[in-house]
Amino acid sequence: MPITAEHDLESLRSRAAAAWEHAQAAIARQEALAAARRQVVAQELMSVWPFARIYARSLTMPVIEQAKGIMMAQTQCGPDEAFDLLRQASQRSNVPVRELAARVVRGAQASSLRRSG
Repeated sequence: MPITAEHDLESLRSRAAAAWEHAQAAIARQEALAAARRQVVAQELMSVWPFARIYARSLTMPVIEQAKGIMMAQTQCGPDEAFDLLRQASQRSNVPVRELAARVVRGAQASSLRRSG
């Protein structure tokens, strides 16, 4: 079977697609490892430093407040109800409130960019 330019191109496409998939998997593994490292460091810090919980809460509070504001605007509810909605969704999805809040904020930012762009 003679090798043609089309065959060479298809071979390159196939290899490029495989390389892309491997790169994406490597990135996902790297992100998972980095997240695990951050969690271990945070757990170690909390066990050593008595004010670590307060500090950790101060880091996540702004994103939770932003998410509450987004929920309040979307559902026409008050701050307590907005937090209850986040908490319930967190429990249903088994995702920490701070992480769910970050997702809500990122989603709202992406939606805003799509509308303005």
